Amino acid sequence: MVATSEGMLRVETPEGEFDIPKGPLTGSDQVPIAKEQRCISGWAATMMGFAMDVSVPFFMICFSGVVLGLNWMQVIGFTALSQALIASLYMTNNWGGGRFAIAFPTQVRAIFGNFAGTRVATVIRSIVAILWYAVQNWLAALAITIVLDLVWPAYADWQTMFFKTFMWFGIVTAAQYWTVHYGYRSIRWVAAIGGPICAAVIIIAMGWAYMTEGTLGPLYTDAQYLVAAGPKQVLMFMSIVMGASAVGWVNISDMSRALKSTKDTLKTFVLGTTLGFTTSAFIAVTAASLAAHWGMGLEWNPIYWCQHYPSVWLAITMLVLIAASAITTNPMWNLINPIVTITNLAPHRINWRKAAIIASAISIGCFPWYLLSGEGANFMTFLTYLGAWNGSIACVMMVDYFWVKKRRIDLPALYERFGRYEYWRGGINWYAVIAFAIGVSVGYTVGIDYSFFAGSPVAGLAYYLLMRFAPTKQTRRAYVEEATASM
Repeated sequence: MVATSEGMLRVETPEGEFDIPKGPLTGSDQVPIAKEQRCISGWAATMMGFAMDVSVPFFMICFSGVVLGLNWMQVIGFTALSQALIASLYMTNNWGGGRFAIAFPTQVRAIFGNFAGTRVATVIRSIVAILWYAVQNWLAALAITIVLDLVWPAYADWQTMFFKTFMWFGIVTAAQYWTVHYGYRSIRWVAAIGGPICAAVIIIAMGWAYMTEGTLGPLYTDAQYLVAAGPKQVLMFMSIVMGASAVGWVNISDMSRALKSTKDTLKTFVLGTTLGFTTSAFIAVTAASLAAHWGMGLEWNPIYWCQHYPSVWLAITMLVLIAASAITTNPMWNLINPIVTITNLAPHRINWRKAAIIASAISIGCFPWYLLSGEGANFMTFLTYLGAWNGSIACVMMVDYFWVKKRRIDLPALYERFGRYEYWRGGINWYAVIAFAIGVSVGYTVGIDYSFFAGSPVAGLAYYLLMRFAPTKQTRRAYVEEATASM
């Protein structure tokens, strides 16, 4: 990034150099990142994609298929199918990171508006991210607490379980702040190396259990669990999986902007996420089945599965790896988005490190233990509602890029306070906000059990109809018609 005359900055993107205006919308985390910061290779992207979907919440998401009545083959097979479908959609919203090396909050200015609108969209996405972040950290803290209770009797008698878990929750959150403190380079290595190692050791531990017991448990052998579920239950499960994974569809640019070669590397990332989620399905079904074999019954929380393993050291190994998998995947998947969102609120006052502190502090106040209470009922409700929330934003973004703007984006205008992407006064595109609200409303009222499938297409269709058949002077100027526009 080089300063030029007349208050302009020259930035280098994968599509070439652009001159963008200096101003209130041009903070260091809003402009395209420099070429030397695009440090994620194809191998690292594959491993990061794999690691992102091998973690405790994803184990719980996959286990929801068992709760809905799917057999083990259906859980694993439809998890793979659902993730492959949603991961292929990542490509449709990748233009921000892939073409211009900008983050999601800057990208979404073209759709929701360059000031108030982008704050609405990014805060909505960040609420989900911080909740996920807090849930993963709480589960990691719970696993650490149980491990210490098992190996240290005096610690087991000290204070309540909630107090000890909350203490470790704060420690885990603080530790992850240091993971993101140095940006993408540190996150890359933690996720790319830690996640796959954790998954491999978990599978090895379950293999040892199989050789010891001669079975993987009732989910693989008992006739009552081998009956195939009907299409209604399958669609409900796919809506949960795709709705949860749609967070990546929304803000894929937060990751792809740091890729060395966007076209090839993003494909490997998509492959990694599909393999990772499928691995999570196998781990979830097998670990729960082994726990049931050892007399526990089918418990929804994987932390409690391990407590009933007959070998203390097997339980400790599994719990440590569960905690480690949460810690290695959380920063990339759930912390980067709140960081860039917070920096976008005040680009010249809040930098990356300050935003990381703020996001970490907010996560502590999210009460993740409430989402995990009620024998999984609260968590299942959260997953059910998540689909329409994520899918509606993503569908509006996709429709805007391909069918409204027809892939024509004016990069410098993203930094102009009163330019073509201001839309209505205050920098908000009311049509995008209304379409999002319609999609969420339909998903929550008409098809709550299938909220992703019900809400997402409705939001996209509503946005297209409003923008194309009810144009106003505020929306007309957002179209880029010139032959010299970025293509």
